Amino acid sequence: MSRAKKSGAKKAGLEKVAPAGENRVELLFEVGCEEIPAGMLARAEGELKAGLEKQLAVERLTDGVSVEAFSTPRRLVLWVRGLPTRQADVENELTGPPKSVAYDAVGAPTRAAVSFAEKQGVALHEIYFVQTPKGEYLAAKQVKRGRATEFILADALPRILHDLYWPKTMTWTGLAGARFVRPIRWIVGLLNG
Repeated sequence: MSRAKKSGAKKAGLEKVAPAGENRVELLFEVGCEEIPAGMLARAEGELKAGLEKQLAVERLTDGVSVEAFSTPRRLVLWVRGLPTRQADVENELTGPPKSVAYDAVGAPTRAAVSFAEKQGVALHEIYFVQTPKGEYLAAKQVKRGRATEFILADALPRILHDLYWPKTMTWTGLAGARFVRPIRWIVGLLNG
């Protein structure tokens, strides 16, 4: 359940996405390891590409982005072109209590209006009214700032690599350590050169 719904607020309409900057960058991600059996490469290449595409979609970074995956017996490579330097900001309009509950007969805000403003993290004077089929309701805008792409990739790429399926895996740092098809010898990640 979302934070907004826990606080009693309801979403009104769809999310509005602010346009991201036009700065586009390129990513090269390479994992070098000991020789991977040839029969496992095609599947790993496809999973690596699909995993990154899925993460980019979750993070709203897919517009104008192309992802390619390559492999050799000693390398798995992702090449991503057209990545925005940061996510777009997302603006949500959240509705709260009805006007009749939020303001008393004199027009002073009630505890419901003050609580709604506090829960949304906005000042009381920033709240406004919206007309809904049920009548007038309080509303507030929240802007979720987009994160820098480099931080999103720093979180996503290790997870994608970890989640690759291999019929047989090895550990080389003990049983509790990382598992991979062969020992990893190097990892290169270049964003924008």
